[in-house]
Amino acid sequence: MKEVSGMAQNSDILRTESGFSLIEMITVISIIGILAAAAYINFDSGTSVRLEAATKKMMSDVAYAQELAMSNGNSVQVVVSTAENQYSLKWGDGSYVDNIMGGGNFVVDFDHSNYTGVTLNSTGLTGGILTFNSIGIPLTGGSIIQTELIIAQLNSQNSIKVTPYTGRVTVTENGQ
Repeated sequence: MKEVSGMAQNSDILRTESGFSLIEMITVISIIGILAAAAYINFDSGTSVRLEAATKKMMSDVAYAQELAMSNGNSVQVVVSTAENQYSLKWGDGSYVDNIMGGGNFVVDFDHSNYTGVTLNSTGLTGGILTFNSIGIPLTGGSIIQTELIIAQLNSQNSIKVTPYTGRVTVTENGQ
């Protein structure tokens, strides 16, 4: 059987040519774009991830201080030091609470930890001290807190606050 002249030759040429199809090129470019976007997000969000982690850690530690005060029947202080860029938990007599995560004193130093790049900018606490009494009521300067009060502001973005009487801890992000 004879083939129509030229058809067999053109068909063979198409099969032997090398190169990429349009669909293959679009797929490769799309994958490169997705990888580049993911790399940019990871590179850009290093500080924001540490800020979020530091905010959650501090909120958790303040709630822990309140629970510790109520469960032990002793006052517990959250001492915020903007000058040293750290906070600590202390008993009412001024001795440090033991750090249950690794022994030693309960001190979180933002300059020497996983939270590098996070700064304690300010606090609304008298003398930088928030005290929870034996029934969990928050005080500062020896007085019961009457209005919502900023415990700490991190990187001038996240404000960690304590609610009067209940001691509930909240956060306001990005100055809202």
